[in-house]
Amino acid sequence: MPRYFVSGDAKQDDVILVTGADALHMMQSQRMRVGDTVDVVVDGEGVYSVVITAFENSTVVTKILERLTEQRDSPIQIVLYQGIAKGERMDIAVQKTTELGTFEIVPFFSQTCVVRLDERKARKRQERWQRIAHEAAKQCLRDTVPTVRHPIPFTTVVNEVGDGLHDLVVFPYERETAHFVSDIDVHAPKSVAVIIGPEGGFSGPEGEQLVAAGATVISLGPRILRTETAGVVALSLVGARFGDLDRKVERSNG
Repeated sequence: MPRYFVSGDAKQDDVILVTGADALHMMQSQRMRVGDTVDVVVDGEGVYSVVITAFENSTVVTKILERLTEQRDSPIQIVLYQGIAKGERMDIAVQKTTELGTFEIVPFFSQTCVVRLDERKARKRQERWQRIAHEAAKQCLRDTVPTVRHPIPFTTVVNEVGDGLHDLVVFPYERETAHFVSDIDVHAPKSVAVIIGPEGGFSGPEGEQLVAAGATVISLGPRILRTETAGVVALSLVGARFGDLDRKVERSNG
């Protein structure tokens, strides 16, 4: 059963109102009935187990049963800088890395990007990717929906790396063969950025700029991975080393 995300003003005392596309999904696709229970994430407050008490036009009225304290989001904030890829490759990258726990997804243009978008198309794509992240977060029972930022140029990526916004910046690079995630000598980072290039990879000068800005170069193995695969592999390795993909997680309600 997927989770549903609502804004803070949807909660009124012990009542939570679900509206819009999620309400239609609950009524039409899920065919829910009065008395059914679901989990609802209230922005800024937490996750609640609720029971459906009524259907009023296009609104699903629910009553809070309990607040859930189980943590399903990663204990580290993972920011994915993803080189913009063509068509469904970008969609897959957004969907799968959302499932793996990314906190924020930052699409960017680099020298080898095949895709070129004007402002209107960039805005439309960003809206589409945000919807994909929203649906993926619902399906995998996350506590939050990652933010998909408006596409930025590669120079901004370099500047953000250089500004020290993250405790660790991981840069998988096909030219690296000796260093891996397991070799990173960083203890308990709270914020990790992962930089993945587009279909054409990075040019030599771009790679040098990222290293000069402070990125840690690693290898993802002996094979060349597609861009939508590289992000999944990198986030899996980072999540296993520093996050919650390879450790027991406490399960409790309260």
